[in-house]
Amino acid sequence: GAVDATITIPCEAAIDIATMSDISEVEGDGQLEFAVSLDQPSGMEVQISVDAVAGTATTDQPDYELLDSVVVFAPGQTEATALIVIDDDGVDEPDQTFQVLLSAPVNVQLSSNSATVTIVDDDDPPAVRFSDTELSVEEGGPSGDIRYQIGVLVDVQSEWPVSFTLQVNPGSATAADFVLEDIPLQFAPGDPMEFVLDFEVVGDDVYEGNETFSLVVVDAVHATPLDVITVTILEDDPPPVV
Repeated sequence: GAVDATITIPCEAAIDIATMSDISEVEGDGQLEFAVSLDQPSGMEVQISVDAVAGTATTDQPDYELLDSVVVFAPGQTEATALIVIDDDGVDEPDQTFQVLLSAPVNVQLSSNSATVTIVDDDDPPAVRFSDTELSVEEGGPSGDIRYQIGVLVDVQSEWPVSFTLQVNPGSATAADFVLEDIPLQFAPGDPMEFVLDFEVVGDDVYEGNETFSLVVVDAVHATPLDVITVTILEDDPPPVV
């Protein structure tokens, strides 16, 4: 859905002077029909050059593309549009802006020559996933602890700084059974959005049965927790003999 944005430009004989307004466009809409208006009909053809100047939105990504460099009004016509394509990039990011500039008026005078266009981001924040949602590990004996790894991945890049905490939730397995504490993580825009955590399982020679603990994502900023991983420590000691 295109959104009409209006710039009113007085003809030379006009008494009232109108100004152009800053406008906003939702990124996912895909395009903006930027309307330029005269405050009264002209008996002559009117032409105005249109340009776009990058701000936080640029043509490098590209965030937008101006398709019409000139708007032309036939005699008696009071509105013409310049088409601007807005790129829906699928990246969670701050709202971005660029300027639309008018220049080189023919048979008309400009009351104002610039307006700010704000591209309103509508992308969801990235999801935080674990490499597995279930992990079974060996307990080991009292002679030594065994180290294991869990992968953590933010599934897409973000233009926001992303932060969250990996929270350890003991279950039937407690702090005596494994070595792992809560881990706060931060990722700047452009950083690799992945992390590998190490933890140890504490071996013993006591029969306890299988035991579990879990990891969850909490305090997420510019990210959505998606997975919970449950770790099962497999008992390898024989049950007591009665």
